[in-house]
Amino acid sequence: MFGKTIRCFVSKLSQKRAETIKAYIIQHGIPADKISAIGKGPADPKVSCNEVKGAELKDCLRPNRRVEILIKGTR
Repeated sequence: MFGKTIRCFVSKLSQKRAETIKAYIIQHGIPADKISAIGKGPADPKVSCNEVKGAELKDCLRPNRRVEILIKGTR
């Protein structure tokens, strides 16, 4: 599971975001040793907002604030 954020100075936030989702999944029965949480900071943005300014910037950056879950099979 990867936590994502929009700026490099909030890399700790991306880690916290991933750990929060991990805790939720553990509470719902998935063993903790089967889950890893990694904060990726601003790596791999869904959208680039380099040309966007002002009030529109917040909306543009919204898709980059996310958690991605990668599920690996055991077979």
